[in-house]
Amino acid sequence: MRTSHGAPARKGATATVGLAILAVAVTACGQSSIPGTTSTGMPATTSSPTATGSVVAVSETEYKIELPRTSFPAGRYTFVVTNQGKEPHALRVEGQGVKTETPTIEPGGSAVLAVTLQPGEYVLDCPVDDHAKLGMQQDITVS
Repeated sequence: MRTSHGAPARKGATATVGLAILAVAVTACGQSSIPGTTSTGMPATTSSPTATGSVVAVSETEYKIELPRTSFPAGRYTFVVTNQGKEPHALRVEGQGVKTETPTIEPGGSAVLAVTLQPGEYVLDCPVDDHAKLGMQQDITVS
């Protein structure tokens, strides 16, 4: 594939930008889910025709998950997860009856995960190998 100037297109950058645009477009349009599956083949999102949400940027590296904050009001969220590490990672959200995760994200890649969070405590972690045991987890509180 080539750009309009005849130079080779950068597939990785295009895919990352495309995921970010998709996440913003889905949130802006009020659509509640983004297609995707977990590593077990189960849907990575749940669906509700009237849900809207906020986009939250998540950065993953060896062995850390970074979020802009750890307290959230209850509601619908779209986590845009970027793997800035050198190993494959994923993001799992678990708590209050929610258990969902992204597919495995290769280094330099991104994924999105839409979820409705009710009040309570949640754990965000990486389900790949024993990354969570190595410290790749983050507790969040939803009020």
